[in-house]
Amino acid sequence: MSDTPELNSALLIERITRGELPRDFTMFAAQGLLPLPQDDLVAVLAFLTTVEDTEISTTAGASLAEVSPRVVAAYCASAQATERLIDAIAVSTRDPAILEAVVRSRSVSDTTIERLARMVQPGIQEIIVVNQERIIRSPGILDALLENPSITPDVRRRVMETREEFFEKKARRELTADLIEGLDIEADLDIGPIADLLEKAETEPQPENTLPPLENTLENPDNISVFTKIANMTVAQRVQAAYKGGKSERTVLIRDRNRLVATAVVRSPRITETEIEAFSAMRNLEDEVLRIIGTKREYQSKYAIVHNLVRNPKTPPGIALNLVGRLTSKDLKHLSGSKDVSEIIRGHARKLLQAKAKH
Repeated sequence: MSDTPELNSALLIERITRGELPRDFTMFAAQGLLPLPQDDLVAVLAFLTTVEDTEISTTAGASLAEVSPRVVAAYCASAQATERLIDAIAVSTRDPAILEAVVRSRSVSDTTIERLARMVQPGIQEIIVVNQERIIRSPGILDALLENPSITPDVRRRVMETREEFFEKKARRELTADLIEGLDIEADLDIGPIADLLEKAETEPQPENTLPPLENTLENPDNISVFTKIANMTVAQRVQAAYKGGKSERTVLIRDRNRLVATAVVRSPRITETEIEAFSAMRNLEDEVLRIIGTKREYQSKYAIVHNLVRNPKTPPGIALNLVGRLTSKDLKHLSGSKDVSEIIRGHARKLLQAKAKH
């Protein structure tokens, strides 16, 4: 009688593992013929599907398939279920109700979820994709879902949103931290004033280098290291560097061919009037930058900036026309004959001179 085990799953599995039971008895168990409570029966059969004896494991798998899916699903949801047995059940079944219970189980391993993600049907895909805690712990689950030939458009959308929110943004933030090391960045600066630019920048191709060639950009050798770091940034990262950076960063980024980046430079609270004066004379800037400078009241009162904008052929005509009247007669006379500006600006300068002469 000493070979007769107590009929509960924990002791049976322990004695089978230690090799204490005769093979005939183990085969009897694999056939599902032991008088066990339902949960214990499921546990024993699931365990036996994992043993090395192929005949026993195959028999146990067939017996497990004959158990009511409701019973197996109930076991998966119970506190008695272990990771090994849940994973064994997942390997042994294709029943949707059982697989749903497996996916919902607290005991199921991340490895099993990743394997199932490649094959389960839409309803179970949704259960997997909303478990953000598991996905953060095991991001390969997202890749597995994308490999599923029956993935639904909604699940695909959720996968992409989750990947963006928890992994790609984090990676970009970490990359930004590495890139800005050594740059003059005001980390605590509120980014509220450039929130619209950052939102648009997130939709730009990543990464997109729109900086002019190095040899055409920098006169100051001290800015070369700054240029090198910035060239490796995404659009959104360059927008932040343009807004939060120091003079060297602005000197490079004001020339960026991406309007979002160049615009962030002139929105920076760190920018100086001297820089604005220099920017207003540049002929290789985006016209949007010159438009912003020309419409700011504080710059309209600075004669050097106004003079530069009017003479700059890249300044939008509407902005330049509004500023011509602020020039002195001497500068109007020079402007009226300048071939560097459009005929519209020259003609307007002549009209203003004539009006002044009459007075």
